[in-house]
Amino acid sequence: MPKVSFNINYEELLTIHGKKSRFNQYYHLDSPFSFVLETYNNTEGNEYINIVSFTPNDIKHTIIKDSERIAASKNRCLHQHDYYELMFVLNGSVTNFIENIQHTYTKGSGCILNRNLRHAEKFEGNFRVFFLNLSKDYIKKINDTSSGIYFKEELLELNNTIFKFWENNETEKYANVKEYLDLFPVRGNSYGYDKIYELGENIAKTMLSPHYGSSHLINGYISSLFSVLSDPNAYHVTNMKLDYGNDFLIFATASHIIEDTYGMVSRAELSKQLLYSGDYINRIIKKYSGMNLSGYCMNFRMNRALELIKTSDLSITEIAYELGFKNRNHFYLHFKKKFHAMPSSFRKRETSIISEGPLKSLPSFPGV
Repeated sequence: MPKVSFNINYEELLTIHGKKSRFNQYYHLDSPFSFVLETYNNTEGNEYINIVSFTPNDIKHTIIKDSERIAASKNRCLHQHDYYELMFVLNGSVTNFIENIQHTYTKGSGCILNRNLRHAEKFEGNFRVFFLNLSKDYIKKINDTSSGIYFKEELLELNNTIFKFWENNETEKYANVKEYLDLFPVRGNSYGYDKIYELGENIAKTMLSPHYGSSHLINGYISSLFSVLSDPNAYHVTNMKLDYGNDFLIFATASHIIEDTYGMVSRAELSKQLLYSGDYINRIIKKYSGMNLSGYCMNFRMNRALELIKTSDLSITEIAYELGFKNRNHFYLHFKKKFHAMPSSFRKRETSIISEGPLKSLPSFPGV
């Protein structure tokens, strides 16, 4: 069993070079990986930070109640790692300052940072989050397909965004590239969060009481965790390079929400989820799409309408109602504006395609 230490100083949880610097702190990982669970609570005057760090060598636990140390922890300085870091929010919210980008992550969301980024987590309200820190050598081991791979499905997953992110970042071309992956849950799908929670819990339990085979179990849990995060049915993964800026991240996240709701989301709902004003979100949407928020959402609604016309047995009226149109004429107006034809013509065209056999080419339509 790893050595267990209680009530240690916060600074002893990590190997930090340049501790006194407010600009050039550098965190070093002494083991292949670590799993860190951090909780902040400030309920009815009972303020504390609870941190448990798990590594194959030791388990360290500390509770911070001193107001000065809590204030220092809440205002951490920018720092860099010699390892990759996954941050995943279990409850509450955490704001991550990543170089020149500021983004607030809420329950079920997170990010994976490469080794070139300077960042700092800051918070105000209650939260619970875990960090999974992976050394460069551990990443190489995960990406190694020369042994231990039995199923072709595993090899296929090595082509997903997360594994490609690691593979690219270990090449000379990416030696100085600053980038990270933004992880945002698919709306209405709790499977991803539940599974990540379960896998994180399994990692901690296994490290608390290891036995023969525990190393293989943990490798499996970690690989499964990234498999879930790579599942497009559970998570949207956006590759963010630092030259994109904060506005692009807001646009990407807003687009994920709009896509998941087929455009049926209000400005107020977006503002609540993204923690930015509706006017600001509207300006960002306009900047990247050329459309205002209403028009951008309508685009997704119309694309969904076309999909339902082609693939469902719903009547045109039922489709209009499902997409939030109380007035059928209003639906026809928007549909014709986008596709330059009435909805019924597409249903007839689909029937024609089925009866006459496959066409050499299908019509293309302007717009998204």
